[in-house]
Amino acid sequence: MNPSVAFRLAWESLFFECPNVFYVLPISSGSINQVFKVESSDGLFVMKLNAITLYPKLFSSEAKGLEVIWETKTFSCSEVIGVCELETHQVLILNYYPSTEKENNFFENFGPDSYRVRLAHLHRNSAQHFGLDQS
Repeated sequence: MNPSVAFRLAWESLFFECPNVFYVLPISSGSINQVFKVESSDGLFVMKLNAITLYPKLFSSEAKGLEVIWETKTFSCSEVIGVCELETHQVLILNYYPSTEKENNFFENFGPDSYRVRLAHLHRNSAQHFGLDQS
């Protein structure tokens, strides 16, 4: 599916308006999904695109996990804008955050103690049941 068309259709489905799409550029990702940087009249976004038949509900599960992490405020992650299923494809739209250059002391600042503290804070969030409410 044409990514520009997929973005427009997904946005219309989610927000009942048709955005102007200025450009759609492929960006590197894993091997499962097509991933694009999209600039539209509504801002900069990342769009993930995949056939519905390959991994049904993949993006709704990913969105749920990202929303749980986002709500804890322990790790930076993209905010989920929306998930939708088109006729043949599923679409996940996220806020776009540009990469930044690593400073010389990146790993010292990110280091094990900092990571462990954030991971501990993430695990302090609790719910009635273990894990997410989906498989």
